[in-house]
Amino acid sequence: MNLTRNQWLALIGLALGLLAGGGSTMTELFGTGMAAKIAAAAGFLNSFVNGAILILSGQGQQILDVKAMPGVEKIDINANANQVLAKMALDPTVDKVGVIPEAASAVLQTAKGGTQ
Repeated sequence: MNLTRNQWLALIGLALGLLAGGGSTMTELFGTGMAAKIAAAAGFLNSFVNGAILILSGQGQQILDVKAMPGVEKIDINANANQVLAKMALDPTVDKVGVIPEAASAVLQTAKGGTQ
């Protein structure tokens, strides 16, 4: 099973969500005091994990994740790119991501923060 980092975080969030919402079941297993502590901790950690997923699933990170996949040779960026993608496409240290030739001028302008 090949799960991505974000899928693992989502699975952890799922487990924490189940623990946070399973107070009545956990009361039977662990007693009232311990069940409340587990549910409170799980609720707090679930918020943290979901926040991490939000941060780690931005468009720039998605491109990095895709380019790292086996079978991906190149990601071509066109004139409709946002500033994050434009900068990535023009960065010589980022392999497998480039600009299509006819969009080079527009992508450069976007990367600099100008309009297309």
